[in-house]
Parts: sequence; structure tokens; C-alpha cells
Amino acid sequence: MTERGDVAARVWRGLVGPLGRAESAAVLGVAAVTGLAVARQTGTRRGPGAALLLGAVAVDVTGGMVAFQLPATRERYRSSSLADRLGLAAAHVQCLALPPAGEGTWSRALARWGGVVGATAVLQAVVPERRRRAAGTALGVVLAAADLATDRSAQRWLGPVWHLKLVAGHATLPDPR
Repeated sequence: MTERGDVAARVWRGLVGPLGRAESAAVLGVAAVTGLAVARQTGTRRGPGAALLLGAVAVDVTGGMVAFQLPATRERYRSSSLADRLGLAAAHVQCLALPPAGEGTWSRALARWGGVVGATAVLQAVVPERRRRAAGTALGVVLAAADLATDRSAQRWLGPVWHLKLVAGHATLPDPR
């Protein structure tokens, strides 16, 4: 492997853990297909800048949603502290990219972001580890369904994927060992 390939492999492992080829292909395949679909659809309405931005958001959010259901990725993040987990939730600001691109409202974007940070805090600090995955998955599904039922924007896919990735995925990590 070349030096550039070694760096890419280290970055990939740092993001998703030690995934095998098939798991990596699944994550990257879902991310690529959704990124291209969102970019194509957005580009016809908003132009190439918005297409590039929201295509990149789709790659990150959908790829992360798939990766966070895999044991290697969950184990990679298991050792993080509560503060790190809240910081990770807060750092996910992709939903805030929609309003400047003309594809959503600030109130919805801020509600999505705040909901994820709040759900992470509650699930991690209050819900016992043995119940956290089920509770987070149920909460993620309810939030996803509510978002889908009330969002009339052209980017309706983001809310459900957002909640499933971050609430059913990130926020349900087991306690650190």
C-alpha cells in the first residue's frame, strides 16, 4: 500500500473502527449512492454549490447511519466519555447546512440539532446501559417518523436518517469499559 493509502486506511479506521472489506463496501456504497442521488436532485433546483454541499451531507449522514449499526464501529467509540459523546452529538451540525442552501428552515434545523443533543444526554446519563439500545432505537424511530410526517421540504430524507444515525446509533453506545 502506498503512503497515501496507509493514511486513508488510518483515517477510515479512526472514523469507523476496524471494518472488514465487505462492511466497508456496504458503508461506502450506501453513502455514495445517497450522496449522488441527493446531489443530483438538489442540483436541478439549487445549482452546483448546494448540490455539492448537500451531497456531502448525505454521504456523511447515511454512511454514518450504516456504520453505527456495525459492532466494530460501536466498539471504536465505546471508550469515549459522556463529555466526548455529548461533544460528538453537538459537533454534528450537518442539519444546519440546509437553510443556507435554501432547503429548509432554521427552526427545523435547530430543533433537529437540539433534539439529538438532548436525546444523547438523556440516553447516556439516565437510561441504564442494558436498556439504552432499545430505548434509543425506539426514540429514534419516533423522532424520525414525526420529522417525516411534518417536513414538507425537498430534503425530507434528512430528518429520519439524522435521527436514526444519531439517536439510534451514537446516543445508544454502551458504557465505557
